[in-house]
Amino acid sequence: MISVLNASVNKFFYEYAESYVTPYERNCCALMQRILNRDQSVYVLADADDAPAVIHGVIAYNKGGSFFHCLPEQDEQVSKAIATFLRTNKLFCITGECSGTQFVQSIVQQIDGSKPFEQRDYYLMEHTDNSAYKSEGTLKIICCRQKNINEVAPLQYMFVEEEVLPKGTVINKSAELILLQKMIAAKKVFAGIAEKKFVAKIHINAESKRFMQLGGVYTGKEFRGRGFACQLVTYVTNLVRGKKKQPILFVNEKNNIAYGVYKRVGFTKCGSYRIVYYV
Repeated sequence: MISVLNASVNKFFYEYAESYVTPYERNCCALMQRILNRDQSVYVLADADDAPAVIHGVIAYNKGGSFFHCLPEQDEQVSKAIATFLRTNKLFCITGECSGTQFVQSIVQQIDGSKPFEQRDYYLMEHTDNSAYKSEGTLKIICCRQKNINEVAPLQYMFVEEEVLPKGTVINKSAELILLQKMIAAKKVFAGIAEKKFVAKIHINAESKRFMQLGGVYTGKEFRGRGFACQLVTYVTNLVRGKKKQPILFVNEKNNIAYGVYKRVGFTKCGSYRIVYYV
């Protein structure tokens, strides 16, 4: 019988989880980061409640109801284990590789008939061509510090409102500001400056053993079409490669402009990703 067990109950479960997710790390960068950080949101689907145990999947679930997953084994026993877990844990969103998200969606629907009120499909893209784009722009790019918070925060708020929040949701600027401050403290936020204004931003969403996931790419509406996003993404991509890690990112399948930008600077499509939201 497979059970969903919090990895913190046994020191070996984080090691098992890391080993299990490693072959799928490119698709599970954010989940792997949580495993490496020994985060208490990590759970293993195990056939025993103590080591040694065989792992059949790994998830991360937090108090806000966000559900990340690595579920290549999509059989009846795994389905039953996840269903048991979800009957007592409220779900807000499911995030991960497309087939895994679809699998969990079907389990949720079997439990109580629930269907997501919003679904977003993304392409997973990986940087594969260093020669694709040579930046010749004059954009000044900085790694943001706390003194820059007032200039970069408006760009972050607009990004969240346009690209992140489910429809009908109002942004919590206080919460977003705290998150931005933490990312800046970790030196993960970069901004482009032109005409003495902060015109674009990007941040590092997650870092695992072999990959760094870029995100939060946003250019102010009045500064679009001037190549600032290409310059900013290229700059951070080069920093990531300098750390001997592989840059990856996600782009909404409907966002043809962003897809074109990433393709231009050397990213190629390598997978699919889905996020679904529940009331």
